[in-house]
Amino acid sequence: MSLRAVVYRLGQTINVVSMVALLLVMVLIGANTLLRSLFDKPILGTYEIVCLASSIVVFFAMARTEHLKGHITVTFLVSRFSLRAQIIFEVIASFFGVVVCSLICWEGISFGNDFYTSKEVTTALGLPIYPFAYGMSLGFGVMGLMFFLNIYDSIINKRSHK
Repeated sequence: MSLRAVVYRLGQTINVVSMVALLLVMVLIGANTLLRSLFDKPILGTYEIVCLASSIVVFFAMARTEHLKGHITVTFLVSRFSLRAQIIFEVIASFFGVVVCSLICWEGISFGNDFYTSKEVTTALGLPIYPFAYGMSLGFGVMGLMFFLNIYDSIINKRSHK
């Protein structure tokens, strides 16, 4: 199995986890609103669960969005450049993407380790925080790999357009 296939499969898998987390957030908010309105009995820890699940939604969906080229780009300006300049711009932008994602991934692992060793938990439910820091790292790590594949694709396309 190629690196591309592994990265795409991993991106799709964590995107499904992101969608499930979003569904959980929607159901939880709806149920909490109904229980609070009808019975004056809100669900304990809703705020914490929504915050933690939202981090999963955001960080696990980034790589798939990059794969689908769904992030905002400056194509209006770049499309006026020559093909060679467009490829160079894509390589430079993707390189910075790899660097930034790698740094955030590294720091996320560091935060996760700190949260794990300090046994940091949420206030109301006592949920451990470290898995979500590691999840952030996973999301940025996969996105960094997507940027790396963009660089590879841009260089291959450059060779095929000569």
